[in-house]
Amino acid sequence: MTNLVPVGELVAALEAETDSPEWVVLSGALAHPHIALELPLTAVAFQARDLGAIWAAIQAVASAGDELNGTAVRTHMRESGALQDIEAGTIPALRRNPPTEQETRSAAAEVRDSWRRSMFCADVHTLLTDGVSERGSFRALVDQLGAIHERYQLDNADAEEDIGRHCERFLQLAEHGVGRGPPSGYNDWDERSGGLTPGDLHVVAARTSVGKTAFALGPVWHRSVRLGEPAAYLTLEMAPHVIVARIVSQMSGVPLVDVMRGKVDRSDWPAVTGATAELAASPLRILAPSAPTLVEVLSAIGRMRNAGCELVAIDQLSQIQAPKSDRHDIGLKAITSALKAAALRHGVAVLLLHQINRGVEGRENKRPMASDLRDASIEDDCDTITTLFRREYYMRQLGQDPGIYAGKGEAVLVKVRNGEPGAVEMAFNGETARWGDLEDRWAA
Repeated sequence: MTNLVPVGELVAALEAETDSPEWVVLSGALAHPHIALELPLTAVAFQARDLGAIWAAIQAVASAGDELNGTAVRTHMRESGALQDIEAGTIPALRRNPPTEQETRSAAAEVRDSWRRSMFCADVHTLLTDGVSERGSFRALVDQLGAIHERYQLDNADAEEDIGRHCERFLQLAEHGVGRGPPSGYNDWDERSGGLTPGDLHVVAARTSVGKTAFALGPVWHRSVRLGEPAAYLTLEMAPHVIVARIVSQMSGVPLVDVMRGKVDRSDWPAVTGATAELAASPLRILAPSAPTLVEVLSAIGRMRNAGCELVAIDQLSQIQAPKSDRHDIGLKAITSALKAAALRHGVAVLLLHQINRGVEGRENKRPMASDLRDASIEDDCDTITTLFRREYYMRQLGQDPGIYAGKGEAVLVKVRNGEPGAVEMAFNGETARWGDLEDRWAA
């Protein structure tokens, strides 16, 4: 594999998680070389593909009959092209405080079972979101669930638990509609997109200054403040206090420029302090990773799910440090594939912001299309792609009166896995940088 985060970076990211099963397997195999080929594991069973690459190298060295140590693993990875920018001595550091042989075998079994459950859940999710629409008999669906269970050879107790959970989910979908997720706060967008369904990857794309961050913040504070449910916002571009200021402006209706520059009118202070107090009491979590690597972002999604979050917004894709690759599109594809897998694995809706390339600026019709994405290859991983367009923005840039387009914008669904593509006309308040349903026009 060539798509690697530097292993030195992995060590730093996972140093505090030395008890994770994947970490134990790697350390244990280096500490007890004779079991490297005995463990029933392949690289694909590792959730972190970079650790899977190290495991593949360990098995290759062991299969060749060479002495298994960090130096040999590093040499093999370098010669195979799987190792780039590795710091000297990094892989041998895996042997620090090595686990026992029994601990290593137990960890390998846990990694294998976790992979089987993950693949099982992914296949069942596909069955219940794509297959249910065919409205086949319930008995046929249960039979298909059983076949998936047999494919991954899950323990009976786990299979019963998973099948029961997914059958229950099926009945909910049959009653309320397939693919319907929790509300985003944008009713018209929900109607066409199906909402922010856990397990789905939703991409919102636009040119700069059109309102990507504003669009993402709406569902986050709707979920946490209005519904009282945990939600998370990973900000990779702005400081957390700026995100707070933007949310307070949206909630209070006080212009963002006044909130940011400390020019809040005395009469507006009650609205600002009230919104701030409401936000502070909510279960919203704002994270600003110091090193926005893919490993750190995936780790943050897992932590947020453990904290009860079913919605994680990420601002934005271009700020995530892509795995090493000679081609930019392959690096971004690796990121979106990993985010989709994390959404499925943890049962969260991931709302990912993405900046559209400059090509749209050079044509007369500036309404974005799917082909305007910087890298079309990421489309395969997304469940929905929404592009944002505000004719008012471009008209004001040209010094023109926006007229009937003032205070309006479009959320164009160019891809909907469980729905119909199309444009949703929405309201946009430029003073507070807030999107909403057209009936909720706060200012002309």
